[in-house]
Amino acid sequence: MELVAAGATWWGSELVGREGLAPALAVLLVASPLGFLVARYLPVPVVRRVGRRGGTTYVGSSADRALTRLRQLVIEVEHVVTTGDLVVLDVVPLDLRHKNDLRWFAGALAHGSTDPVARAIAKLSGLGRPIDVSQGPSHELRGAVDRHPVRFGVNGVDGPPDQVIGTTVRVDVDQRPMGHITVADEVRKNAARCLSTLRAEGIEPILVSSSLSAPDLKRVSEQVGVTQIHHGTDASTIAATLPPDTTGILRAATVPGASGVTAETTLPSEPGEDTVVRCASPSIDAVLESIQHVRCLRRARLVARVCAAVAIVVAVPLAATGLITIAHAALLAAANLLFVAVVASSAVMFYSSQDPN
Repeated sequence: MELVAAGATWWGSELVGREGLAPALAVLLVASPLGFLVARYLPVPVVRRVGRRGGTTYVGSSADRALTRLRQLVIEVEHVVTTGDLVVLDVVPLDLRHKNDLRWFAGALAHGSTDPVARAIAKLSGLGRPIDVSQGPSHELRGAVDRHPVRFGVNGVDGPPDQVIGTTVRVDVDQRPMGHITVADEVRKNAARCLSTLRAEGIEPILVSSSLSAPDLKRVSEQVGVTQIHHGTDASTIAATLPPDTTGILRAATVPGASGVTAETTLPSEPGEDTVVRCASPSIDAVLESIQHVRCLRRARLVARVCAAVAIVVAVPLAATGLITIAHAALLAAANLLFVAVVASSAVMFYSSQDPN
């Protein structure tokens, strides 16, 4: 395009009897597409630097274009929608008068174990003074609390596999049954709000799990308000059955050399596109924040492109009419590049500071 503009300037100048080479070269300088290249590539490292402050460790260079195509997001619930820990769902005493005693004895004994079921039950009471604590199979725990023999283990509630939610243990005190306690995967506090936000933005969440049973996944989905669920499978398998150009995947992942679990979102991609977004935290809250950084990248690129176009529109007539020399055109072209770079960086900072809510 800049060659066409330069050629037209040269030809027009010659028609009116003016020397056309100098204006043509000036137009060639100020109409350079370098400003558009700056607008395209500079916001990416700036967004990545800003994102790292909030836990977004990586934003793919094509993620902003891919986000506009996203219509459904297949989410593996482990660590993303759930915390990875267990929580007590229900405490059912055989005698309602003993509910507090059931919580106390089971919770106090559980403080003596590192078993995940015991860690959840331990939150029901204070430390107590458990002694002679021993651990057995199937989350079994034995010991004494305040000189009362206490035992719990998974032999409390049976039922069809498609109806049993979580893990239920029977608690015995003084060698007599006192009641049952049910624990299950803990759902993140803001998961329902975050998934509702995705839906409001035109992105339909689909929950999948390879580890949760059907009733457990259904419980999670009802708690967060999602209707599309698939158990016993992974996100890639479900995504393969959906349109690839509108489907993304969100899962918890482990990065070699890093400690803990991170989140990785893969947006719909075309050949050669980098559409991966990673977060240091696997929580759905962090993922939603990372998506805001992707939107920030898109807006910053748009603003920078507009500024690059305006700079060319203003400078080309000055160069074409011979009002500026070749040297001045070179300086103006450099100033335009600097202007676009400053605008691109400032746009990233501005949009990153905006409250998405």
